[in-house]
Amino acid sequence: MTYRAVTRNRDVVCEHYVLNDHGVELYDADEAETFLAFVPYENLLSILNEDAARAPDPSIL
Repeated sequence: MTYRAVTRNRDVVCEHYVLNDHGVELYDADEAETFLAFVPYENLLSILNEDAARAPDPSIL
């Protein structure tokens, strides 16, 4: 799966994330699980699943 961490300053695309007491650790999906970033909860707006199917616009049904 691919995730996008939305922060106040930028978005970070990652393959894996870990929640801890003070924020979110973001990782790439390579075999070494490369650390990409740490985002404190104060700066995290959301984590989105980029692979999720989007529902069609209900107004056209």
